[in-house]
Amino acid sequence: MTNKNWGSTAAHACMALLLLSAARARATPQFNAETNVSISSALPLCVAPVSPPTPYPIRLYYLYSSSAAYAVRSAQSPDGAAWTAEATGGDVSTTTLPSVSAAFITGASVVALSSGFRMEYSIQTSSASYQIVSAKSTDGLSWINDSGVRLQASGGAAYVGSPSVVQLQGGAGWRMYYVQNVDGLTDPANRLIYTTVSTDQGLTWTPPVIAVATVAYQVGASELTDGRVRLFFTEPAVGQSTATSILSALSADNSGTGFTLETGVRVSTFSTSALFGAAPTRSTDTFRWRLYYGEYNPVIAAYDADSSLTGEPAPVSMAPTAMDNTVAAAAVTISGEIFSPGASFVLTGAGAANITPTSVLTVNDETLTGTINTVGASPGPRDLTVTNADGASTTLLSAFQITFQPGTVTVLDNLISPRTATTSTKIAITVYNPGQTTARIFTIDGRRVITLYDGPQGPGTLNLTWNGAFASGAPAPSGVYVLHVTGQKIDAKQKIVVIR
Repeated sequence: MTNKNWGSTAAHACMALLLLSAARARATPQFNAETNVSISSALPLCVAPVSPPTPYPIRLYYLYSSSAAYAVRSAQSPDGAAWTAEATGGDVSTTTLPSVSAAFITGASVVALSSGFRMEYSIQTSSASYQIVSAKSTDGLSWINDSGVRLQASGGAAYVGSPSVVQLQGGAGWRMYYVQNVDGLTDPANRLIYTTVSTDQGLTWTPPVIAVATVAYQVGASELTDGRVRLFFTEPAVGQSTATSILSALSADNSGTGFTLETGVRVSTFSTSALFGAAPTRSTDTFRWRLYYGEYNPVIAAYDADSSLTGEPAPVSMAPTAMDNTVAAAAVTISGEIFSPGASFVLTGAGAANITPTSVLTVNDETLTGTINTVGASPGPRDLTVTNADGASTTLLSAFQITFQPGTVTVLDNLISPRTATTSTKIAITVYNPGQTTARIFTIDGRRVITLYDGPQGPGTLNLTWNGAFASGAPAPSGVYVLHVTGQKIDAKQKIVVIR
């Protein structure tokens, strides 16, 4: 099966899927291929719940073609793994009424309304122009086209396709992502990811802007727990025209903008095969993600709908990032993704005893909180390992630092006066972290009086005295003076009073 709008060819072999993993610790979710073909002869477009807001069962909408009659069909699943094709007859097709003169359907996204569903879908018209149109359904199965065109570029001359819609948090409307030719033409090599917003449930859209300036053939959007949006998109290898990888980008916040490309590849196939589409959804356990995509099957000379599932947790950061070794009950927060209920964590370091939390709570799939005891822990970096309830784990290198406890400064007899027979003040500087240490006396307006010590100091206590005199030996006049001690984890000031 071939289609010039998809940017792929049918001359492929080897269906084996490669899931790329990094040798180092990683924070981006990794997908593991599932062994069973989800649906044969299907190109996945999007996933939607059958009875929203209940997440399962779900419905997978996919592109079906036979004798050049393109249609969006559906299958239903109670768990996202086993699928049953649903009866045809109400599909969105090139003949759905009222007619939109569709010759080909190239993509679709389904979003729940307060009652029913709306599908935004991309077409090539019978006059070879490219548009995104929409249809409405009360049950997600039988569809009626909305009137008018939702979106087109360059009067329809530029390719637009693969719409994917998310509902922004806080009632901010719908945001649609889609691919469009930046040059106003149709060459797949010039397609980028665009975005636009609707506040009337997908009937009118704001002027689009580029969301991710990278080549993409199809795009699928998912919304994380905190409202950020992750885009999955198919992309060809350098110098090729066939999409063989699915990559991802993550938005800066819950507005669904400000994307950063994530490192690595989510899914990849051999250069002799091809991928189509990226339809993400939550798994039934709610903390993992499943990604559906089409992969070319040379046995049947068509695409099968396959899937991959995230496995290991993906810790990103720990807060605070450092703590000294005197805290008996320190609260910490771990941020990331794919944290299961009952997840745990441990801090490890070379030659150091493990730091195991005294309590752990999975706040949601993106946040763990816990309490740790650092008393007596040897200073140095610690790796963070998060382990889900099923035993899957990931290590984030050097996520935390145990530091020396702060040094202390004690001043005895901070009043120097012949009237009290106190001719000097005693200063005790306790250092835990070895390094350069200085102790100076200043006037209240910042002029240096004397340097009592300036040199290296190992762990222990440095005892000093000041007799109330300048460095020249002349007595300092009556007034308030400031002792300023600096060093490794020391920056202390204390007042000393001189009365003549």
